[in-house]
Amino acid sequence: MFVEAERRRLALDALIHDDDEIAIASATGAELLAGVRLATAGRRDVRLSSSGTGSVEEYTLAVVRYHAALRAHTRRIGRPRKT
Repeated sequence: MFVEAERRRLALDALIHDDDEIAIASATGAELLAGVRLATAGRRDVRLSSSGTGSVEEYTLAVVRYHAALRAHTRRIGRPRKT
């Protein structure tokens, strides 16, 4: 979602609704922050502003299982996700 917003030059508010619960895996957080450090000066502020959105969850085995179930569900209903 964060990458999509940046690529389409959308504010995160356009993709996140008030009742959405946003959380990312700790590994994803590290990837996003690496992207902040690698960004050009013009994009760094945009990336940095979105890096504090939501909470960071430990990527435990329970989370991995839940993630796998979500991926399988979206494929079954014909709406696969990239991650």
